[in-house]
Amino acid sequence: KMTEAEKAYQYFVIAVPENEEQAKAYFWARKALQSTLTQPNEPLTLEELREMDEPTPVWWEKAGLWCLCERGFIITPNGNIYEFEENNWTFYRRPPEGEEDT
Repeated sequence: KMTEAEKAYQYFVIAVPENEEQAKAYFWARKALQSTLTQPNEPLTLEELREMDEPTPVWWEKAGLWCLCERGFIITPNGNIYEFEENNWTFYRRPPEGEEDT
């Protein structure tokens, strides 16, 4: 069974952009998803989270949802921002096997 990330990657591979802006967005989305799908899915370290210079999707295990990480700060879907160091939460590059379907 395909994960949501795999489905999204497949979409961006076959999508036909309507303009140059969409083409750039599709390129970067495809690149980010491909990177996510090919990397091991170990819990992210504080150092790895701090190295995310641009907003990067990460899977928040405790909440069971996607967030963005930028320079070690976690941005939740409702816009709250948390400093990773202040919490003992676990984040991944993608949901651990089977968690995305729950």
